[in-house]
Amino acid sequence: MGAKDIVPRIARLFGRANHTGDAVPIPHAGLRSRDEIYQWIGQGIGRFKEWYQPVDFGNGVIAHQTCPPDWTPRPGLLSDIGGGMAKWNYIVRKHLPDVSRMRILDVGCSSGLFSLELARMGAREVVGIDRDSSIAHRSSRVPPPQDVIAQANFVKQAFELLEGRAYPVTYRALDVGRLQARELGRFDLILALCVVYHELDRMPKLLRTLAAMTDYLLLQANEAHGGELGNYSSVRYHLRVLKEVGFRTVEVDAPVDYLLPVIVAKK
Repeated sequence: MGAKDIVPRIARLFGRANHTGDAVPIPHAGLRSRDEIYQWIGQGIGRFKEWYQPVDFGNGVIAHQTCPPDWTPRPGLLSDIGGGMAKWNYIVRKHLPDVSRMRILDVGCSSGLFSLELARMGAREVVGIDRDSSIAHRSSRVPPPQDVIAQANFVKQAFELLEGRAYPVTYRALDVGRLQARELGRFDLILALCVVYHELDRMPKLLRTLAAMTDYLLLQANEAHGGELGNYSSVRYHLRVLKEVGFRTVEVDAPVDYLLPVIVAKK
């Protein structure tokens, strides 16, 4: 089944409900050609001010990363190994186990790019969590008023239309600072890339919650931050807390001159 044939089916599927509650551009049954799909994607990109990760939809249609304070698209960051698929291919993917049939949690999923990639790799179910317009990282004083989960759903819909398939990925707007293990259940693997340290002094509580939800945790620290945030985002602090919450095997991949080392923790 190609994208042309699946468009009406996916349009009806997503037209029935929008569980984020945010205004998201929904594809309709009138979309028939790939050109029309790409036109819809191009229009949808502009509805979101913040693109934490660049997303390449193909055919020259790209949601370039945007940065504060003006949120102007930065095309030069598409290949930057600090984010997006460039980061995934550089340092994240090689630390993943065989994810086939796994249930995976993506904490701080952003636009959902990595959640979709996990599904493409064969994950049975992927749950991505991030903020909506009412949730902010504790370390962020003035976050942009954006529903990140709505953005992730938009990206998911776009790739499903383009690729002619539905992905076993669900996104939920949750405050990670109030996350409870029983809320989402157990996972075979949890990813939390450049996110747990934003809880500052509550970071140990969050990691303890994640430890109750999985035996396999893949984190990313950040050695670029300074001040109070820099204390919590450091590899040193991550390692200390991971040991405290019960992870017996902890490995670090910290390439020279790369400030976002990956940490793999197993029980």
